[in-house]
Amino acid sequence: MKKIATLALAAAVAAGLIVLTPGQAQTTTPTCDIVAGPRILGYLGGPGSDSYLSEKNNVENDISLQAIRLRGLGANFYGTSNYPVTSNYRMTAASADFNLDGLDDLVQGGRDCDNHNYVAGDTNLSIHICRGVDPMDTNRFLFDAGFYINYYATIPGGTYEMIGLAAGDYDRDGDPDFATLDWNGTVWIFWNRFIEDSQSPGAVPHFDSVPTPILPGAAANSNVTRDNYGQYGTSTSHWRWETNLASGDLDNDGDLDIFVAVPTNWYRWGQVVVFINNGSGVFSRGNAYNPYSTSTSFLYGACGIAVGDYNSDGRLDFITCSVSDSTGGHPDSRLYLYRGDGLGGFTKINARTIAFEYVNSYGFPNFLRGADLDSDGDQDFVLATDGYLSSPLWRGGYVYWYRNEGNETFTKVCIPPSCARVSSSGDSDSGAVGDFDGDGDPDFFVADGNDSMRCYFFMNNTFPIYVPTGTASSRNRFDCSFLDSDQAVISATIYVTETKPANTGIAYYLSNSNTEAGVPRWEGPVTPGVEWNFNAPGNFLRWRAVLSSTNNLVTPSLRRVDLDYKYLTKREYSRTSQTLAMVDVGGGDEKEEILYSASFEFPKWQGHLRSWDVTDLSLAYTRNSEIKDIKTADAVLLRDAGIELNAKSWSARTVYTAHDGQSDGRYNDRIRFAISTITTLDDYLGLGQDSPEVPPLVRFVLGYNDASARERPWKLGDINHSSPQTLLPPNDNVARMGAGYEAFVNDNADRPKVVLVGANDGMLHCFDPVTLEELWGFIPNNLLPKLRRMRYVDPDCGEYVNHEFFVDGTPAIHDVYYGGAWRTVVVCGQGAGWGRNNLCYYFCLDVTDPMNPQPLWEFTDAATIGQTWSTPAIGRLNGTGRWVAVFGSGYDNNTTEVVGNRLYIVDIETGAAVKTIELSENRESSPYGIQNTLPGAPALIDFDSDGYVDAVFIGDMHGRMWRVNLTEAVNRWDGEVIFRDPYKNPIITKPAVEINASETYATLYFGTGGDELAPNSGSYAFYALRAAVDGPASVNWYMGPDAVAASLGISSVAKKGELGQGEKVWADPVVSNHIVYIATLFYSIENLNPCMTLTGSGKIYARYTIGDKVGASALLGQTGETIQSLYTKQKVRSAVVLGEIQAVQQGGQPAINKQKVFIQDYTAPAGEGPEPPSEVLAISVQASKLLIKQWREIYRIIR
Repeated sequence: MKKIATLALAAAVAAGLIVLTPGQAQTTTPTCDIVAGPRILGYLGGPGSDSYLSEKNNVENDISLQAIRLRGLGANFYGTSNYPVTSNYRMTAASADFNLDGLDDLVQGGRDCDNHNYVAGDTNLSIHICRGVDPMDTNRFLFDAGFYINYYATIPGGTYEMIGLAAGDYDRDGDPDFATLDWNGTVWIFWNRFIEDSQSPGAVPHFDSVPTPILPGAAANSNVTRDNYGQYGTSTSHWRWETNLASGDLDNDGDLDIFVAVPTNWYRWGQVVVFINNGSGVFSRGNAYNPYSTSTSFLYGACGIAVGDYNSDGRLDFITCSVSDSTGGHPDSRLYLYRGDGLGGFTKINARTIAFEYVNSYGFPNFLRGADLDSDGDQDFVLATDGYLSSPLWRGGYVYWYRNEGNETFTKVCIPPSCARVSSSGDSDSGAVGDFDGDGDPDFFVADGNDSMRCYFFMNNTFPIYVPTGTASSRNRFDCSFLDSDQAVISATIYVTETKPANTGIAYYLSNSNTEAGVPRWEGPVTPGVEWNFNAPGNFLRWRAVLSSTNNLVTPSLRRVDLDYKYLTKREYSRTSQTLAMVDVGGGDEKEEILYSASFEFPKWQGHLRSWDVTDLSLAYTRNSEIKDIKTADAVLLRDAGIELNAKSWSARTVYTAHDGQSDGRYNDRIRFAISTITTLDDYLGLGQDSPEVPPLVRFVLGYNDASARERPWKLGDINHSSPQTLLPPNDNVARMGAGYEAFVNDNADRPKVVLVGANDGMLHCFDPVTLEELWGFIPNNLLPKLRRMRYVDPDCGEYVNHEFFVDGTPAIHDVYYGGAWRTVVVCGQGAGWGRNNLCYYFCLDVTDPMNPQPLWEFTDAATIGQTWSTPAIGRLNGTGRWVAVFGSGYDNNTTEVVGNRLYIVDIETGAAVKTIELSENRESSPYGIQNTLPGAPALIDFDSDGYVDAVFIGDMHGRMWRVNLTEAVNRWDGEVIFRDPYKNPIITKPAVEINASETYATLYFGTGGDELAPNSGSYAFYALRAAVDGPASVNWYMGPDAVAASLGISSVAKKGELGQGEKVWADPVVSNHIVYIATLFYSIENLNPCMTLTGSGKIYARYTIGDKVGASALLGQTGETIQSLYTKQKVRSAVVLGEIQAVQQGGQPAINKQKVFIQDYTAPAGEGPEPPSEVLAISVQASKLLIKQWREIYRIIR
């Protein structure tokens, strides 16, 4: 294989996209290693060529032509009647190829009585084998005489009528089974034994004579109606209508699920109940939907259902109908379309109701079935009308098909074209859609369930002309081993052998990944022979061809497809800060200084948390400032939590979640996330009651792959934006914290230290600081229904990990007081990790005992919350003494203007919002199209050192700094803009705060540019802003363009430096010993594909915050001269971390005290790694600076 060198920087400069700053360090730009794979055969026409294809819509894989071509035009229905396939009261039917001969057969069910004694001894569940077109009459189909299953004798208690039938391969053994809904409201499965009995195609299939209830166990669990009416319809005012059952894969897992349309819910209106299949024919009850008004006047409920992808989005939808009474007893005869989300959820599309007119004259809708009737690639449906309740009686018997016009709209088409009544009895109940002649297009029949002699088949004739368009899609062309590799496809080239007569065409598409619904994400159209670069790396390689013709007499054809591709090999990245702890790793008397750094591998999204001993680094004995890789400085790598977790069996892990055990709306009851608790987990995982899919999902999340019967290759998910935090024994200021805190500190002086970090495997993880063994994990309750999205099942390769965002926020830890006791809590956002109902959340745990975490609450706001990036700040309110968490409402994951621009103040004890404050103005706008949101963290300031928060400060994405004065009454809390960046550049940084104890103001430090939409050619700034609890604020000094001073109306003397073109401030600044540390980066950092953001570099600034040198650089060069900044090895996304002060000695010379400042780089430069470098900035500290007491740093008081 050929290895291709990708020079990202050179390419970008050549393209004119990047301008190098004068004096910029010429470091070796990292590259993503791209490898060209071997050519793959994507399709070859001829025998066996169907094995290449996963989808054929309106195309034929013509074996004689050895090519794919368009199908002939369908939906030309020819009707014939009086077939010997119905007998007695045939009220419902279904169709499938039960004997695997290529022709769909019929199963029919009805009542236990007989009106014509058409077949003596008929037990009313009959199966008719189709033999194709009748050779004596080519307009008719030929069926064997029915054979029967005595269901009345095998179903406990018997049943009056089979009122619903559906068919499909429910156990995925290769032969179709059928399901039936009986009069009592129970769904049964009759298993097909064709494969098990080794029968030959065309033989009469064997079925189990004793059916299996869809929900094994108590009868109450098997009754899908639960309407307290006893026998299903014994009340004459409570009818049960037919065609109530349908099959479809609602969650795109390859299994056929079952839909039941029933009147239920303890009253008499309609409901659609979904039953989820685990793939082996074991079902669990899922969601239920009420199409019709909750009024007792709606007597008849939902009486028909048709499933299919009606909007061509790759997700299953359904249409349901109800009967109507012309007397007004049941006036709603509309058909309702429910749009599926691919996860088992459906939403009624009120704007797309499909009206059915003229009830009095034409009956009411009853029989519904979906199919692509006209072979145009869209799902249509057929409808027939019942006439029993029309006035006068028997005014139904009409048949229509509804052509899908796209955009969830349909056109009603009469069958026959004259719109004449089909059933002479004025009634139709039963029907089914199937391919009865084996020509590839759907035929159907309808029958009068009250008169067995009236049965009408409609042959879908294909004219010798072609449909205008059709689609062929391939299976994944990679070997399954690629899913578990460290590689991902980034580009592909398709080569084709095709024939395109005049007025025809073929458009090609490629896919390397799946959508959220689990279906291929197609990109293109692509040009054959020209390389296509995918939007993001992926695990698959598929092609799609869309054939078209504007002349229906000719068709294009496709004979062969070949594929070239390129893939990435893994590289590690870090967008997080590090954390430090003093722990005993060597067993001696002294504790070591341990640095913890987090990173993730791309493209397979695997997480790492490494520990480094940085106690005694090799630092230069000089007073100049130096920056170096900690490995070069002799740091010792100790452990990797990812490796430690991989060595731990999935069954040995301790993982918790929360549930609402008290039914009080709060998720504050802890349970294990384990096989032993699946009864409770059932209520939250969204897989349906008693779902057999729960155990394999639980095992998968914990680290076991059922499909391969082995542990997953890597258990720790990517740590993308969650900066690790150390939970230490209580150590806050006793005087400011208040009564009882000193005793709390003393009682917990020996409390175990732990490391907390979130990951995109669904959990907040807790690790031992020495061994990095996982002590426990916690899955927020809101993420439980999303867990199934990390476990995808490929039809060819089985289970694999799908990347989603889960716990991608940084935890905030603080000691608080409530309920009469001091405690330690952690509050954490989830970043882009949306949870239940597609909302984003914060959650809170009591970690007073780090070994025994207890969930307290989960918080969201359906109206205004965005992605929960804002790291909470925790403090105590004046007056009430209530402890609160304060955070912004996040990124603009919703384009609604009200989303993301709120500041939340939330009670730590209850999780209830004390106050929600909108921070916005009427003049909302951004020159770069950035929505006004609050993803940055707020700063809480206690100006008078009494232990209570006086004000909140937070920046927004339009370049404003907001203040909320909390010394007022709660009803007067409001936001006030105290600063505006003249260029409206975004502020994502948390303000670093320093207070002069002798004054009444604080200085806030923050920078601009932290957003991917902020242009790389822009000029950004860093500000030192003086502000008090009220009154105006003023810029003390800044670094940025000259024009800033004029725009702000301040002296040009305030300018203390300038940032380079495209130099942005993403990282929170940090203040220590009257120096503010600022990390910057050039260009971009937050692309979902990190390989797209390798270009650029990073810098570190250190500026004095007091005295004559305020705003001046504290960095010294090799000869002692002042230098403005130092380059880092790579870009820096997050805040630096302050280490200990290390005394550096040389011989008998006096020690030089150096402040260690740790920096996490984005990724390793070329030729280094694999982990992103951790660097240390060593800056000399004068002893006198350690003695100044009139200043204090706010992060030591309120976090």
